[in-house]
Amino acid sequence: MKLPIIALILIGLCSCKKEKYVDEMSNDNYYTYQEFGTEKSIQEERLRKKSAVKFKTNTTDVDKYINNYYKIAQSEQKNYGIPASIKLAQGIIESGSGKSGLTIRNNNHFGIKPGNHWKGDKNMYKTQEWDNIKKKFITINSNFRSYKSAWWSYRDHSHFLMINRYKPCKDCNNDYKCWAIQLEKCGYATDPNYSEKLIYIIEKYELYKLDNV
Repeated sequence: MKLPIIALILIGLCSCKKEKYVDEMSNDNYYTYQEFGTEKSIQEERLRKKSAVKFKTNTTDVDKYINNYYKIAQSEQKNYGIPASIKLAQGIIESGSGKSGLTIRNNNHFGIKPGNHWKGDKNMYKTQEWDNIKKKFITINSNFRSYKSAWWSYRDHSHFLMINRYKPCKDCNNDYKCWAIQLEKCGYATDPNYSEKLIYIIEKYELYKLDNV
């Protein structure tokens, strides 16, 4: 039985609308590891993307940081499989592009805390942590690892991401977006927008080009 012309037009409009959502997401570089095609998922991703845009960086400081440490990041990628782009983006965020007191005084570029098995030096600093109950960042005192040099910080960060907690990250291979999302899911930082900030930095400074080692 043939369908009425009006019914055919309505079917066509519905299918076109769904394709339009998918195209909008790809053209605007929205990302998700969920199934595309629903208006709800698209709106959620737009809100996530918008939150990252609010994150500001000092381009001069970031450029200096990249120039100083990209070779170490690439070397660690060869040895441990962590994309250089991810390592640099985390370093930029966690160290304030190398300007934080923790980085200047203790060579800690990745905000790694001592944990129960750390045998090295440590120092206490004020830090911003996300409070899920208050829904805002609060200032607390925390201990952090101390290193002899930046190289040791980069190497310890590689070892840190090899523990079982971060296995989903290793399954991402060289996909920096997947790494960013999994680092947040695995609880590397309390910042609810951590993955968006990582991706924002990687794409703004084209750090993904450094992954081809």
